Formats: sequence, C-alpha cells, structure tokens
Amino acid sequence: MLLALELLRESRLTGPSSVLVSIAIGISLAELRLALYFFPLDGLLAGALLIIAFYLATGIVHHLLDHDLEWATAAEYAVVTIVASAAVIFARVFA
Repeated sequence: MLLALELLRESRLTGPSSVLVSIAIGISLAELRLALYFFPLDGLLAGALLIIAFYLATGIVHHLLDHDLEWATAAEYAVVTIVASAAVIFARVFA
C-alpha cells in the first residue's frame, strides 16, 4: 500500500483519493497473494505475478487519476500484463 501511495503521489489529484486508491491496491494485491497461495507456484513465480499485478494496478490508476487514460494506453497495459503472465505460466509448465 505504501509503495502504491508513493507512486500515485506523482498524479495531479492528491489527497484522500490517492490514499483510498492506494489502500484499495494494497488490499487487492493482498487478496491476490492469498489466492496464489493455493496454486502450486514457487516463491519466484508468485512474486513475479505480484509484480505484474502491481504494475497493472498502479499504471491504470495513475492514468485514471490524471484523467488521461485512453484505450491505447489500457491496451498497452493489457498486452504487457498478458505477455508477462504467459511467460510466468510458461516457466511454471516447462521449467
């Protein structure tokens, strides 16, 4: 949560909304960590998925707070997230 708050501090909209969004990101990542506990992943791959989710959440929210989120930007975040997650899944299955 604190790392998300530090990253979102750069946005033009500061104050309670940034704090609330940072709390929401922290809770969402905690829930993802809890869900990943039930999958047979080693620590490195689970950490990679958490970093990917953090990248997606803070990137999208940062653009939302700056009011400059466009379809192209959202698609870019989605493509990077899908490719990185596929790399993690590939590493789990074949390595």
